[in-house]
Amino acid sequence: MSTQILPTRTNREKVQDLLKTITAAAQDAMNVYDSAGYDLAMRVLETACEELCVTLADPAHSIGRRMVMGFEPACLNVVSGANVADILSSFPDGVHVGEISKRTGLEESKLARIMRLLVSRRSSGADVFANNRLSQNMLSTNPVSATVGLSTDDVGIAIAALRDALCNPEYASTRDPGKSPFMYAVRNEITNSKNGLFDWHDLHPERQKRFGLSMIGLSVVTGALAVLNSPIWEGLGDNSSVCDVGAGVGSFAIELAQERPHLKITLCDLPVFWAKEYPQAVEEGRVEFLPADIFKEVPEGRDVYYARHIIHVWDDPGALIILKNMRKAMRRDSKLLIHEFVCPSPCSGGRDLLPASTNVPQNISIPSPGTKFSVQHGYDDARRAQFEERTLADYINLGAMAGLELREMTDFGELHLLEFRVADADLE
Repeated sequence: MSTQILPTRTNREKVQDLLKTITAAAQDAMNVYDSAGYDLAMRVLETACEELCVTLADPAHSIGRRMVMGFEPACLNVVSGANVADILSSFPDGVHVGEISKRTGLEESKLARIMRLLVSRRSSGADVFANNRLSQNMLSTNPVSATVGLSTDDVGIAIAALRDALCNPEYASTRDPGKSPFMYAVRNEITNSKNGLFDWHDLHPERQKRFGLSMIGLSVVTGALAVLNSPIWEGLGDNSSVCDVGAGVGSFAIELAQERPHLKITLCDLPVFWAKEYPQAVEEGRVEFLPADIFKEVPEGRDVYYARHIIHVWDDPGALIILKNMRKAMRRDSKLLIHEFVCPSPCSGGRDLLPASTNVPQNISIPSPGTKFSVQHGYDDARRAQFEERTLADYINLGAMAGLELREMTDFGELHLLEFRVADADLE
């Protein structure tokens, strides 16, 4: 949806500009393939391609395309749940849908229609299917498959209930996590929930396990590990300390430990995971495991505090508690790195749209309104009431309330890395 009438300019001129942008972005993506700049180049390319199609297409056609977008996730949910990619891995040259039907128990003609919708490249025979570079990500051994399952299953449930939940006064008038669209959908299973989806996961251990794996997959989908190439790690000397706040299974920390063996890392994690994946770090004492409740305390005195996909999980009151605890733990010279998706403004413009009270350093670029990334944004709007993606102004103002000041922001394409320091006024 547009927030305003676009300035008058012929569509032909706009199309020519978009074609130039697409050509340049495609060249940029090829030039920086397998490097930190790849995700950023792809974001520009995808956005320009989408805008080109919307510009050239009849508006009714564009709306029509959006009307049927729900079918593809539903079909992905079917093939993901049936482990179709695993079955296809036994047939590198392809296999007829009839064989897939026998192995999954899904009716052949229905399965064929689902598979046809998901085809990205024509096969050698009618209803013969094989894995490709996309479906390889849906193998059960790939954590991205868990992300697909979560997005098309749990999130799908929430999306289907979104309108009904917003029309129900009990659910529409609150941001209580127990009254989210997802919890509306499962209201006959659980009542009086305080933690929403996470309470429901306690009743469904298999979903809880998948959620943990899906977060590892999400880091792949969003290119989160590109942050390992940030210059910020170069400036840390031997035995500098890094605390991974809300580390989960440690998917980021283990990569950081391998890339930067001179760092000492603290995280909340199960040592058995590290003993298997990177025993040397455990043996050398470069990794410390502290099962802390970040709503109560955070380990003190580290050089760097890193939090990825943590702040967006909570509404402002919850996020503020976590930020204040991290601020309390920080030294005067500590850095806090918030690794999240920063929402662009739907309006044109930049600094002039920020509240007057928002202090944005001149070296920080405002996320451009043309950029978009729907995976994480879609999770948060539908799953739980307190999930909240924020604009740059939101993060700056939230940090200020916790006694933190934004010093720098790095754009990694899908996610942004925001560097906060203890506010100058807080040091006085």
